[in-house]
Amino acid sequence: DKSQPLVLDEIQLEWIRHIDECMAAGHRKIGILAPWGSGKSTIIAIALPLWLLASNQRLRIGVLCNTDANASKRLQSCEAYIESDETFRGTFPHVQKDPAVWNDHKLRVQRDVILNEASVEGYGIDSSGTSVRADVLILDDICDDKDLHSPTIREKRIQQYFNVWDPRVTTEGWQFCIATRWHQEDVISALLASSEWKFLVQA
Repeated sequence: DKSQPLVLDEIQLEWIRHIDECMAAGHRKIGILAPWGSGKSTIIAIALPLWLLASNQRLRIGVLCNTDANASKRLQSCEAYIESDETFRGTFPHVQKDPAVWNDHKLRVQRDVILNEASVEGYGIDSSGTSVRADVLILDDICDDKDLHSPTIREKRIQQYFNVWDPRVTTEGWQFCIATRWHQEDVISALLASSEWKFLVQA
């Protein structure tokens, strides 16, 4: 019944505990490797940005997916909650849309500072990232079946993350990665091998 509140299962609660523990310990790059279809995007790429914005309307949040179209879907879900979800509106009435910047790839809420970036922006990993700055970057399944079949695409996406997207995050910013692994040499494998990232790995 979609009219009822979402009840989290233990697998999702474990993600939240992992994020809380890592943030409390000062880790700024936090990853979750979990099965396909377990609700990662709903919890981390939609609910987390909404909660962060409710806490601080000045944040600049980037959502990075495998394609621009999928990133746009995440933003459309955030938009629906901000504009019309009664529970969200009743809990966070101070989060109000700014109609001046409100489209498929950029959402801005009303805030007391002037910033070039929107509150939430969505991109595909292969995008240029020109002029993007983020306080929070959420990597939401940035790999897909193309990584499985093409060494060239795997290498391109590794370079895209490390040379384009990682530098776009402010020094005191946060990164969250949710993924299902496609290949032993994809960009997620590179993050797993990095000492900067703290991953929760579930079967």
